Amino acid sequence: MRRKTRVAPGRCYLVLLFGCAAAAHPVRGQTPEPLRLVTPEGHTGSVTSAGFSHDGRWVVTASKDRTARVWEVATGREVMLLRGHTKGVTAAAFSPDDQWVVTASLDDTARVWDVTKGRVIAVFAGHTAAVNAAAFSPDGHQVVTASNDGTARVWEPATGREVAAFRGHKGPVNSAAFSPDGRRVVTAGNDSTARRTVSTASRRSRSSATDPLAGRTRSRSSVSRGT
Repeated sequence: MRRKTRVAPGRCYLVLLFGCAAAAHPVRGQTPEPLRLVTPEGHTGSVTSAGFSHDGRWVVTASKDRTARVWEVATGREVMLLRGHTKGVTAAAFSPDDQWVVTASLDDTARVWDVTKGRVIAVFAGHTAAVNAAAFSPDGHQVVTASNDGTARVWEPATGREVAAFRGHKGPVNSAAFSPDGRRVVTAGNDSTARRTVSTASRRSRSSATDPLAGRTRSRSSVSRGT
């Protein structure tokens, strides 16, 4: 007999599926694990992103309700509310050591939070349009952000200082990520291209080219540093 679940109107729900959901049929001898309802009373707007911590114990979610929230995977319990953005939160991700979370927002900023204390570490306020994505470098010492202002920028979470700005896309930049060794950044834009950059550390004293991964030409990009 199927059990009916009551859903409150006007609420947004995040559902986590534990186990392998890719196979159309379960492996012989394997019992599919059930869906777990994480939050019937948490977010009040669309949930725009969700991601695990590196140890798999926590999930961070971002929402158009202007908050990010941290959840305990084992129980589905909300353990931290990150409130401070003035518009919807577009993305959220853990630092490599799972102590910090970075959030991106439609309010043109990104923020780094200490999730052990629930407080803001840094506010990145250099973009002039909505920030679509934010990610830590593999060592956790830098954050890269992507924005509708056509740039991706690299920041130091410990100080909030902007250390590089990558220009070259013709239109919004939808996402950005570091390479596994932290020496390069790749960006994806609305202009039908992805672009890779040289090491952010070596760019502080000179300008160099971004290399379009789609298209036939190399375009020159400028680098600006925060003060």
